Amino acid sequence: MSVAASFFVENFESALAVAESQRGLATWLELRLDRAPEMDFQTLVAAMPLPVIAACHRESEGGFFQGGEELRQKRLLEAAAGGARFVDLPLGAPRPEALPSGVGVIHSWHEQPGENADLRLQLHRIEGRLEPGDVAKVVSWAEDHLQAMKVARLYGTTRAPLLAFAQGPGGSATRAWAPVFGAPWIYASVAGAETGVGQWPASALIALYPPGGPGPQTNLYGVVGRPVAHSKSPLLWNHAFRLTGLDAFYLPLEVPTFDGFLHAHGFAPLQGFSVTAPFKAEALAAAQNADPVAKAVGAANTLHRTPKGWKAYATDGPAALDAMIAAGLPAGIPLLVLGAGGAARAVVYEGARRGHPVTVAARRLAQAEQLCHDLGPALAEVEGAAPLSAVSLEAVQAQHFGGVLQATPVGSRTQPGNLLSGRRLVPETVVLDMVYEPIRTALLAHAEEQGAVAVDGLEMLLRQMLAQFEIFTGLKLEPAPLRQVLQAEMERPS
Repeated sequence: MSVAASFFVENFESALAVAESQRGLATWLELRLDRAPEMDFQTLVAAMPLPVIAACHRESEGGFFQGGEELRQKRLLEAAAGGARFVDLPLGAPRPEALPSGVGVIHSWHEQPGENADLRLQLHRIEGRLEPGDVAKVVSWAEDHLQAMKVARLYGTTRAPLLAFAQGPGGSATRAWAPVFGAPWIYASVAGAETGVGQWPASALIALYPPGGPGPQTNLYGVVGRPVAHSKSPLLWNHAFRLTGLDAFYLPLEVPTFDGFLHAHGFAPLQGFSVTAPFKAEALAAAQNADPVAKAVGAANTLHRTPKGWKAYATDGPAALDAMIAAGLPAGIPLLVLGAGGAARAVVYEGARRGHPVTVAARRLAQAEQLCHDLGPALAEVEGAAPLSAVSLEAVQAQHFGGVLQATPVGSRTQPGNLLSGRRLVPETVVLDMVYEPIRTALLAHAEEQGAVAVDGLEMLLRQMLAQFEIFTGLKLEPAPLRQVLQAEMERPS
């Protein structure tokens, strides 16, 4: 794996200290000379512990250098004389005539915010300047992930070594994926000191990537939604890949539209992805095939690439019921589901499909009745399915149910509360709250006080992920190791 740790040179001593800190993390050092005072750059580069790329960019090129072209060339030539393997020359800058033999040139072009340039044209301009040993570098600007994927399409259009990725708020995935698409290395930052917007710290890339680093054979996965920055799924998935030794990694992918996402990834080696709000219904509609559960609930949280196209699955409902059964939920016992939105739909169907009479409770009775009406036809085709009923939240008598499942945001950090406050629960009732931040919600505390069995949202999150993992990889994993990782992350001070 080739990672180039990029940092601004401020002075000789600090540059050497930063370089030493990257031993074991990076294979290259990119010395950004933009802000460096005048110094002996030849001696500086010669003292570096790793191979060096020297760069000195003006503001119009994404940098900070204020000097003229003659001074820039002087700095780069000194770096080359000190042993730099490459010097980075922005497109349009002349190639130094005195460049030592064996020093390659990275011909780079950086898109500015709002520029909306023809990326293929910029690559074509670079190709006309390449000499043996040179590298082409095209860096677009992306406000979101879909914009970023435009630059990834450049891979495969040239025979030249190519570094192509996006910077900006939407560019982080294209940076991490670049070695999979064919980049000879990827730029990373020294933790806390990025030289480009959206850079990963070198340490974070090492933690993300499979052992030995990614390459064209690496499988890509992710979670698609809006927003997804808070998602715990990447933590779980990447730990699972490390446990199994699979050559794969998983990223959060926040996108403005789902159809745009599918179009942007038609060429990319994305093998499957988890789907979260607000795209679950669109995910089902976009699939060429779907499992019966996804069809019945009208939504999918999983899309898997198959030879016949995307196949949709819904693992939320089965995960919730499996978590409750593992906690002692008896077969056929009546269930109360709090909420009538998309999250509730999946668990209502799954509960009734498994033979549990399900009562749906919502603040607006009509919404609960509509959910029961919508699922009726699908459940009528399931042998042994139990009936559905609806009730207003204020009329709920929770003591009549052996299982309670909370499927609303109430109880989260942003929407605190307890929909069953003041209601009696029978001891041994199994109560699952889909909310997992905080882990112990007001509802679960209320349940434990009355002798009920509390099942937190982490358990459901973990089980739906394990079901997806089996769909994507064919492997079954034990939940305990991943539960420990997830629990530790949730308890870590923010």
